[in-house]
Amino acid sequence: MIPTKTLFPALLSLLITLGVIMLEQWRATDLIWGLWICSLSIGYLDILLILFRRSQAPPLPKRLSTLVFFTFHFGFFHFVHAQFLAQFFPLPELAVGASEDPRHLLSVTLGLYWPLILTSLISQYPQLRQPISQPKQAMTRPYQNVIRMHLLILLFAALEQFDLAHWALYPIIAVYFVPWHAFRSSAPRAATGQQSISNRGNAALRQNGAKPQARGRTNK
Repeated sequence: MIPTKTLFPALLSLLITLGVIMLEQWRATDLIWGLWICSLSIGYLDILLILFRRSQAPPLPKRLSTLVFFTFHFGFFHFVHAQFLAQFFPLPELAVGASEDPRHLLSVTLGLYWPLILTSLISQYPQLRQPISQPKQAMTRPYQNVIRMHLLILLFAALEQFDLAHWALYPIIAVYFVPWHAFRSSAPRAATGQQSISNRGNAALRQNGAKPQARGRTNK
């Protein structure tokens, strides 16, 4: 079962986003660029939170070197992706060739699609505030959302070629805001809870002088 503290932000974000889409009359192109800037901004925020969270921060030189590498790799990936988007899904606000200027590109997309960034932050807040359990997650966790966002971008792009994107606009946005990570994490918690109940039951039997019953066996 998904915790309420995870489900509520996702539902709230979905409702706000649907309202913005209808109010601003966004089309597939707007959602594609909106997902792009969400991927860049939230992914970069995630790495900053991971590297500079006091409870798990590595030495400062290591944090800075990781941040420099991530900035180049993550930023260059999104910059190249933006050039493809500018060719196939041009924005009227971006003049021809303007997408090659990173500062102008960020200024335009942030100005247009900040509501989607805000709702995405609300939706992903429970995940962003979680500390990492292993050092290697510092580089892998920000890319998990990137993969999901860019798969949705590709899906939008494919549907747009067949003039079907407007039909799938709302279902795809709903899928975007589903807290899939909660489904993955709820299964281990359920198994841990069952194991804890079993251990407490065996402890009670030992205190009463009875022999604990092995799991998976029944008395005949």
